Amino acid sequence: AAALGLEREYPDRIDLSGRLTPAGQAMRDGLSAACTNDILRIGAGGSLPQVSPISRLTDEPGALAVVDENSLELYPGVPPMPIFEWHSPTDALIPVDSITATLARYCAAGAHVQSLETPTPDHMSAAVLGLGQAMDFLTKRFAGEETPRTC
Repeated sequence: AAALGLEREYPDRIDLSGRLTPAGQAMRDGLSAACTNDILRIGAGGSLPQVSPISRLTDEPGALAVVDENSLELYPGVPPMPIFEWHSPTDALIPVDSITATLARYCAAGAHVQSLETPTPDHMSAAVLGLGQAMDFLTKRFAGEETPRTC
């Protein structure tokens, strides 16, 4: 979903749609106006090889610069509000080391961070497994309650 969002915002620099399998095209069409729950439902249990022969978004010409321009790791600022972040420690779709480095930088700067590593090997299952705690985090935030910190 994130890669398709980057393609939508930078159509002259990223062309993923032309490299999707029929299953990938169907997924893209289903995601075009989807909200989080639909994105999770459509992508649950899926893997990159099922939707595209591209092994990494950054292998696409022009895509690396777009990814860098939108990278939290490369952005020097630190969010002033509490953060809840979750991922699989073995996720093949996202750079886990970059997440670790970014969260360490946020923590060193005194940010209020709650991080969760989900016990699953893939991206979409991690999204589903962490959703309950993410909703708890948001519920507490909107109620003005303190949220846990992992740093």
